[in-house]
Amino acid sequence: MSRSFQTFKRRRQGFTLVEIIIVGVLIAGFSSLAIFAIREQFEANKTKATIGEARQIATALEFANIDTGIFPKLSFLTESLEGLQFYGNEFGSGAAFFSSLDVYGRQTLIGGVSPELAVSLRQRAANRIVNDWRGPYFALSATRRGFAQGRGGYAYMLSPDLPTSGPNSPDTSQGLRWPTDPNNNPYVVYMLDRVVESNVPTLAFVSEVTGVNVTRKGNYVNAVVSYGRNGYPGGEPIAADDVPINIEAMENLRLYTEVPDTNKGLPTFRQIAPNQYNRDRANIWSAQFANANGVPLPQRAGGITSPAGIADPTSDDIVFEF
Repeated sequence: MSRSFQTFKRRRQGFTLVEIIIVGVLIAGFSSLAIFAIREQFEANKTKATIGEARQIATALEFANIDTGIFPKLSFLTESLEGLQFYGNEFGSGAAFFSSLDVYGRQTLIGGVSPELAVSLRQRAANRIVNDWRGPYFALSATRRGFAQGRGGYAYMLSPDLPTSGPNSPDTSQGLRWPTDPNNNPYVVYMLDRVVESNVPTLAFVSEVTGVNVTRKGNYVNAVVSYGRNGYPGGEPIAADDVPINIEAMENLRLYTEVPDTNKGLPTFRQIAPNQYNRDRANIWSAQFANANGVPLPQRAGGITSPAGIADPTSDDIVFEF
């Protein structure tokens, strides 16, 4: 009797294979739920951080514009006047450098006036920057990169308006630092006019409007934009196995290009030239304008076209208007 009881007791001290499998399945299920929840929380933190940083950049642009009359390239928002003068010495001081600080290079697009007046306007803009710059307007440091709460960092941005030497050369280890979102995409600025051509509503960058008033806002929208997880204008969030078949076409609509194989040790990009702020890049703002002007939207492998431009509700882009 006693022996039978002891045998029974020993057998109940272990688990059957079925029990172990059930426990394993439960643990795996709960782990998946936890990982999913953590990933969702991390993405939510990245979105919140992106909105906050876009707001800070927009505020910095507004303050810089109040002081100087221009909306500067984002790489210069972190500079004091002494910093700007240092770069002026690096690239060649005078109106040629200071008039290139505009985010679109609009000082180089003055038109509809005599050459003499154009030179005078550039010099006037340069003088105002030198006299009234109150930067830095935006804080940027190396500690921004890689924060667990999802904050962005910075990359190097080459400018087509500056000489390709010193920090504006892909062959040097340093460069002009440009803020990036938590997905490592550079923030960009859209300042758009709404115009009607041949009874078709269309959008145009303010940089395309020439004349004396070259630093004004757009009459349709002005916004700091993050291209989101997919890294191009418009489109919905995509999984790794759901890449649009026209990905190159979408990347060509960005306001910058990637520069591979540099010596800088960080992702490096190049702003598009002032004359490349064209109607296609403007009309990708929304499906309404893209469809009306024949601008391609992200197309899936199955031939399904996403209706999302940059500002459309289903887009993964983040927009902060100012």
